[in-house]
Amino acid sequence: MFDLIQHGKAMPQRHLRAGDYVYRAGKAFDGNMYIVLEGEVVRLDHHEAFIVGSELGAGQFFGDVELMAESEVRLQTFKVKSLSATLAIMDKKAVKLAGGLHPQFFLNLLRSAIDNLSSAEQYLIHTIDKADK
Repeated sequence: MFDLIQHGKAMPQRHLRAGDYVYRAGKAFDGNMYIVLEGEVVRLDHHEAFIVGSELGAGQFFGDVELMAESEVRLQTFKVKSLSATLAIMDKKAVKLAGGLHPQFFLNLLRSAIDNLSSAEQYLIHTIDKADK
């Protein structure tokens, strides 16, 4: 069984405090997705409010939508909700390697990306509507 936290501990890490943004929608995509090793992050809506049920804790990942879509910009906003958070930084090469060695990881990545596509689509629609006004 693929242990995402164990693998994440061997990757570069990012340490954040409560209220820090991991990234914001519309900013340049850095080519990375993140694995929560400790703490909790939450996705924000277009008004910077927490999206109920979007909390992610240890062993969960995010940033996969932009990676899978090869987006140039971030499509969602994530912020630290707990007192602090430690995130593993996983680039595209590491994702491909993990997916090749552990098919269950790749399946989970695909499921997550599919689940997130509708919210990413809503962000793009919102952005286009806003630009047209």
